[in-house]
Parts: sequence; structure tokens; C-alpha cells
Amino acid sequence: MKAKKVIDFLAETGAISSLMGMIVAVTIQIFSRLFLESAPAWTEELARICFIYTIAFAGGLAIRKQAYIGLDYFVEKFDKKRQMIVLSLVRLAVLLFALVLCYYSIPFVLIGNSETSPSLRVPMSYIFSSLLILSLLLAYYIIHTLVLSLKSKS
Repeated sequence: MKAKKVIDFLAETGAISSLMGMIVAVTIQIFSRLFLESAPAWTEELARICFIYTIAFAGGLAIRKQAYIGLDYFVEKFDKKRQMIVLSLVRLAVLLFALVLCYYSIPFVLIGNSETSPSLRVPMSYIFSSLLILSLLLAYYIIHTLVLSLKSKS
């Protein structure tokens, strides 16, 4: 249970930090466009990177809180047993997607070692790592949700 708290804390802190970074970058961009002669080019790139990381960290949290859009209308037409089967199949499909994404994101991150971002000159592997973070958090929270649903069933 302690590991879950650490992962929750890291995901929440990452999502909030990257969202705040995006807000600061966009605010600097707006201020510069309105009151200065030119806006710094790096703010747009930083805002984009922060947005990507916000999604990466918040994706798993959305699964934890069951905040994704679902087709409840159709699922509620089934009896309780079939509802559990459908939800378990959907969760397994998402888990499969997350694992495939994780597998293919590793070589993608490694490719990024040889490139840097245009304005910030940050290695692209840091930016591409967001895919790996997203897939790992999705897989972790889906597994956690599946375990909880199996425990509640028994």
C-alpha cells in the first residue's frame, strides 16, 4: 500500500507541476506579446512539453478516479454479472494497449537521445519519455482497478 501512495503522490505532483509550468509559460507568452516587442520562442515549446507531461501524469490518475468517458448507457442494460464481465474486458483491453505502448515507447525514447528540441535544446528523449510514463501509469492503475474489482467480487 505504501508503494501506491508513492506512485499516487508522484503522479499527482507531476500533473500539477507540469500544469503549473504550462500556465507560467503561456502567461509569459501572453505578457510578452502584449507588452514587449517580441515574445520568446521557448515559451511555446515549453508550454507544449508541459501539456504533454500533464496528460502523461494525469492519464493514470483518471483511471484511478474512473474519470474517463464511458458508455454507461449500454453497460447498464446488462445484468450485474454481465456488467462486471464487460468492464473487466474493457480494462483488459486498456491494459493490453498500455503494455503495447510501453513496449514500443522504449525504442522511441532511445531514438530521442540523438535529437534536441529546437528552442530549449532539451534532448528529445526527455520529451518522448512522457509516452513511457503514460503507459506505465495506465498499466499500474488498470491492474490496481482490476485487483480491486476481483477482491470486491469475492
